[in-house]
Amino acid sequence: MIDWVLPWLISSPLWFLTANELESEAAEQTYKVADAGFLSLLFGRWGALGETAGAALADYWGTVVLLAVGTMAAQVLFVALYDMVFHIWFGRTPGKAVCALTVVTTVPQGKPRLRLGQAFSRATVVVILPGLAWVTLFGAALELSPLLALLGVTLLVLSLIECLSLRASDQGRTCWHDRRTRTAVIPRSRVAQLQQAKEFNRRAFEQSKSAAQQLWQADPAQNAIQQAQFAARRIRESEMARRTVRQSKNLTRQVRTSTWGQAIEGRIQPLPKNDSESPPASNRPPEDR
Repeated sequence: MIDWVLPWLISSPLWFLTANELESEAAEQTYKVADAGFLSLLFGRWGALGETAGAALADYWGTVVLLAVGTMAAQVLFVALYDMVFHIWFGRTPGKAVCALTVVTTVPQGKPRLRLGQAFSRATVVVILPGLAWVTLFGAALELSPLLALLGVTLLVLSLIECLSLRASDQGRTCWHDRRTRTAVIPRSRVAQLQQAKEFNRRAFEQSKSAAQQLWQADPAQNAIQQAQFAARRIRESEMARRTVRQSKNLTRQVRTSTWGQAIEGRIQPLPKNDSESPPASNRPPEDR
């Protein structure tokens, strides 16, 4: 009851929009009847006034039925959306939370949240089917249509049979929509649900860690690691060689620019470029030899 009344109260402002639209439609139809009545009075066609008024009233009533049924159908769709969102995000609706109930999946076992397809299938059977039945009965009452009333009663009976088709399972008694969507409604407090979610996350983390270790130890991964290490070592060695050359050049420059370096360079005479430019050793003075 909570899961039906709460979303209906939230979506109730739709009826104010419907009332405003009906008021505008009533004013328009009144203007048409008044215009037709003035023309009928002017030309003396009293029979046409009744026909115009009857047609305007029929059009207005058709608009009333269409807007009322459409607003009620929109509320049913809002209830279905409400049911899907709460089951996907929290695994329970506010009504189930009050009753300490939780919807879990049976495949995989005990997963705390429903998938989108499961939530949609469940909402279609649990919410849309009975909601459509009541919308059809409401429209049948407004239109005084026995055919619509029969259709609404049929949908309502089908929904009742579906809810009462209970069977025993490992999770307890389940309805047809539970077996169809592979879900189950089980009594579980919020603390137990959080503990189960924590356990599920822990198992998922361990499985991911094991898969990552297997992937890391595989041959392609090890080959890639070895190639990366070899490339890093080559880069490191080349960088060290460049740094050594740069340091040697700096040290040589510092030595040459120092006082001792300049003194040594001043005492060393450059060698002759060619042997022909220097006299033979036998012709040199003794002091030169």
